[in-house]
Amino acid sequence: RFQYLPRAGVSRRRYGQFILWPKTYATASERLECNSKDGVRIEVKVRFQYLPRQKSLYELTGLYQKEEAYQVVMKWHARSAIRNGCALYLAQEFQTKRSLVQEEIYNRLTTRLDDRMGTDVIDVQLTNIERPAE
Repeated sequence: RFQYLPRAGVSRRRYGQFILWPKTYATASERLECNSKDGVRIEVKVRFQYLPRQKSLYELTGLYQKEEAYQVVMKWHARSAIRNGCALYLAQEFQTKRSLVQEEIYNRLTTRLDDRMGTDVIDVQLTNIERPAE
């Protein structure tokens, strides 16, 4: 559809709403259950800071059109990356090698959001780990 401007005699294409992308990083938090390498169900809480890359904003705006849609898809990718990172460690290693688990989640998040969302991950914090009662 075109919007006609009677005075100027010029047609201008009308586009959807603007997405106000963050200029500084935003924080997301995920709490989810995942399986350890030895099959133990573990609940983790992960916070991470991210920033959509400026050169990707045009494409992201065209793909998602609303910030809520971008957030939903980013959440799906983040949850998948976190689960994949958790699956590499034994249940006991979540306590004994916590920093390595956090680093693996960071690497998985960075790769996934970079490749599929044009988004940089600034930092990751593994804030809580709950193992089942023995």
